[in-house]
Amino acid sequence: MTTLVTETTAAANGVANGPAASQVFHVEHPCARTGRRVELARYTVGGGEERILFGQRVDGVVRVTDVRAHGRGRAYLVERGLEHDGYGALKALVADYVAQGERLAAVPMAVSLLESEASEEVAR
Repeated sequence: MTTLVTETTAAANGVANGPAASQVFHVEHPCARTGRRVELARYTVGGGEERILFGQRVDGVVRVTDVRAHGRGRAYLVERGLEHDGYGALKALVADYVAQGERLAAVPMAVSLLESEASEEVAR
């Protein structure tokens, strides 16, 4: 059995913009199922909680996740399948997501889930 190791590459000054972030789009080994985990951006929500957006290729699909920087907590899948849209789409997604997080002072995916649940309640 092969053990898969996930590495983390840090972004400098918030949103990643360079060779490390673009590596999310390149498969490191033809037989590898999981690529290197790359830090794309950091942002802070209400109460001073720091969050990190990571990009990683899993089974050939680029995934962006939002996790707590310190300690345990809920992780959110932000987007998957960006490999078809290119690196520019990844950069735009990350910039928009971080801006929303700072504007809302909350995790954008958590707010989105709450709004979705509220809409379902009204529809009933």
